[in-house]
Amino acid sequence: GGSVTIAPSPFAYNSSSPDELVASLPTDAVITKITIVVTTAFDGTGPNVAITHNNVDVDDGARSDLESTGVYIIDPYYIAGASDAVEIVISGTGMTAGAAIAYVEYTI
Repeated sequence: GGSVTIAPSPFAYNSSSPDELVASLPTDAVITKITIVVTTAFDGTGPNVAITHNNVDVDDGARSDLESTGVYIIDPYYIAGASDAVEIVISGTGMTAGAAIAYVEYTI
């Protein structure tokens, strides 16, 4: 066990995508938890949020529902093989509303 870091990042239906959550996740860091807090439900067709590292899905968004307010907790236990940014990727069409916060928890 090492230090635990939690990186919060608010995002909305019109946020730039991909957007950086963690500038440089260190090699061998372990993403232990992702929490998606939907504060305003997203509308449109197929709103989704994925969390990626080094262009690989840490979470593909299947375990969170942007169309419903709530708290969604994902336990990916993802080990970073290389130092790279952790990004949030928002997708969907016709969205005019939606807001949430993504929290990425990792240990070094």
